[in-house]
Amino acid sequence: MKRRHTFPPLRGLERWLRAGEIEFTTWDRWFLALVAADHGGDWQALRERLRAKFQRHEYERLDAEAKLSHLADLQARWSSLHESARERLRGNCLDERIVRRARSKIVEQALEDRHKTHAMRETPRVRLRARALRGYWPRFPVSPARVEPVFRGVVPHDFCSERATFGLARRLEAALDGALRRSARPAEHLAVQRAFLTAAIDAFDSADDSCGVLGDLCRQRFADYGTAPWREAGLAPDVYYRDFVEWATWEDYGLTSDLPQPFFRAVANDRVPLVDRILRELHRELAEADLEYQAEKMLTLRAELHVAKRRVDAFVALAVEMGSREWRRITTMAEAALRERRRDLALAIFTAADQPGFHREHLRDECRRLLAAFPSGRPRRAVPGTSMRLVPKDMEDR
Repeated sequence: MKRRHTFPPLRGLERWLRAGEIEFTTWDRWFLALVAADHGGDWQALRERLRAKFQRHEYERLDAEAKLSHLADLQARWSSLHESARERLRGNCLDERIVRRARSKIVEQALEDRHKTHAMRETPRVRLRARALRGYWPRFPVSPARVEPVFRGVVPHDFCSERATFGLARRLEAALDGALRRSARPAEHLAVQRAFLTAAIDAFDSADDSCGVLGDLCRQRFADYGTAPWREAGLAPDVYYRDFVEWATWEDYGLTSDLPQPFFRAVANDRVPLVDRILRELHRELAEADLEYQAEKMLTLRAELHVAKRRVDAFVALAVEMGSREWRRITTMAEAALRERRRDLALAIFTAADQPGFHREHLRDECRRLLAAFPSGRPRRAVPGTSMRLVPKDMEDR
């Protein structure tokens, strides 16, 4: 009896074919098959199909992010091909068996780590977080990378239990104080403080801080960075502000909740437009990368900046952009407006945020509590001091 030859299952990483100088793998073949067969060549339609997984479990979101990252990489390579090369690739991926396998691999199954392409590993989440933690260090007068080994010897490489965090916190603080004592110049002092910010995040990534000792240490020492001698060190303002707000956005342990206000209060008035531009640019970048949580944090930081600098004329436009997805930043702006004796503006903020969203009803309750009024979408008149028509005429300050 003749034996059938069996082939090993395809993992996706195998070389499929080459078009000019560009190589394509089996993963590329599956993605191209799905774009052509299920979406009529519409790349955006497949992108939206994968984005639908964002509303499910966290592991499904991460899986979708990896596949979207590969799709973006494939589309960039595809765009550089001549039409004849594209036709050749299409003709090699429309077999019904390939299409079935593509649906299974891309839509139904989760990725195995060993089968990921480089683009699937280097997702926007991975790249932007890495940039936030260490990406701007080469532009410092003294790179924090020179100081990082002091903390690397303290931060554990494996899991640190709840009990062990007491010792970890003591060693981190001792390493920080020792490095600060040895720093003779402002540039060295700044490098130590910046390296500590990232070392603290690394420590939290590998520790169980249920007792809160690491959190207490970080909250006490993070505030020092707001008074760090960055001007004396010769650090460019753009680098200082951009580096800090990115780090604060990717800090995911609630350590910086009280830090933005004092940090932004220290911003010179003539630097506020620069910081606001940085925040807007980073917010757009995060939103385009589908990193919704971080994009929302960046939007919140914009509100923190304008509240800290008492720039009330920016509140209404911010509230329009924020909607009712979160409530605290809206009430913070409204309370700031009330401190300026601008009840009309506070009502305009609530009215601007009165959009469909998770916290809409709570914001309506807060509006009634603070203003004894109700936000309305009825015809609006202009708010003094702004160019927007957001205050209902029947809700004006009596």
